[in-house]
Amino acid sequence: MEKKEIIAFDLYGDYALFKKPWCNREQQSYLIPPKTALIGLLGAILGYNRRNYLNKLNFDEIYTGIKLVSEEGRELHGFNFMHGKNLDKITKKLSNPYRNPTGKGSLSPTRLEYIKNPYYRIYLHFESESLKVKIQNHLRNNKCIFPPYLGQVNLFANIDDYSETNFLERKIKYSDTTVPSEMVEVTEINRKIYTERLPFKMNSDRSSPIYKSIAIIKDGEIPLKELERNNCLVGITDDEERLVLF
Repeated sequence: MEKKEIIAFDLYGDYALFKKPWCNREQQSYLIPPKTALIGLLGAILGYNRRNYLNKLNFDEIYTGIKLVSEEGRELHGFNFMHGKNLDKITKKLSNPYRNPTGKGSLSPTRLEYIKNPYYRIYLHFESESLKVKIQNHLRNNKCIFPPYLGQVNLFANIDDYSETNFLERKIKYSDTTVPSEMVEVTEINRKIYTERLPFKMNSDRSSPIYKSIAIIKDGEIPLKELERNNCLVGITDDEERLVLF
């Protein structure tokens, strides 16, 4: 069976906030970066801006795998954001008359949930050879056109320990990376596994996101069922890492 090439690197920082879209006043974070966030990270590395990276990067041609190496829990921080004067004028008739006592702009008390000291191992496989070469050239030279971040622009990310390896598709009983929840063998679980419903794909105009329930374990292995691996790459690398990429 033909081997596939896998790109891997560590992604970490002091804090991360991968915002759940249904949480506004008190923003909550996913435990791991969704695939939509990883596609945005690749866009930043290559220098694609917010308006065009979804047109240049095809979700179906990029397979991603994430290993949660470590994290130190969640922290809730309170902020009192100030909106600009122009926004204040636009919303004048829609908000409380006491919203702007100073004339400097409206205030918006907000609480944000952060993941503290998150550390991930990211695995990528590209169906497009040209895209793979572009990413390889940038990561080999420690080059990012736009600064990478962990969910929000003030939460800078570190990219380290870049490597390339071969991947052979085959049946495996355990995975070192996150997997779709339906692939988990529940009867064999002996450690704590988290499940979250993460955005997996979206249109170029950011509408109609597709969600997928994902099983996550911290620095461990996830037991797998004997199922058809539809739309997933399942196998083992030359370094004996057992991966599920989707």
